[in-house]
Amino acid sequence: MDATARGTLVARVGDEVEHTTGLLSLCREGEGEVGRRMEVEMARQIWRNDEGFRQQLDELEEHLYLCFFTINKSRNLVKELLGD
Repeated sequence: MDATARGTLVARVGDEVEHTTGLLSLCREGEGEVGRRMEVEMARQIWRNDEGFRQQLDELEEHLYLCFFTINKSRNLVKELLGD
């Protein structure tokens, strides 16, 4: 994954978190029946988007793991070349 794709993935996860946070803020402001309907709609949207969000997090986690693995492997090669 190149830097552009990685940045896009991080941005998508961040956007989803911001969207959910915004929905929660709206629900806190709602009162009575309107607030209740907002809560139900928010729960629906979170439920609908949950699988996609989890998939994005899994992709990001996998990418981070591969980055750290590559960094560690490179570090070990440099140590070997320098004679430890």
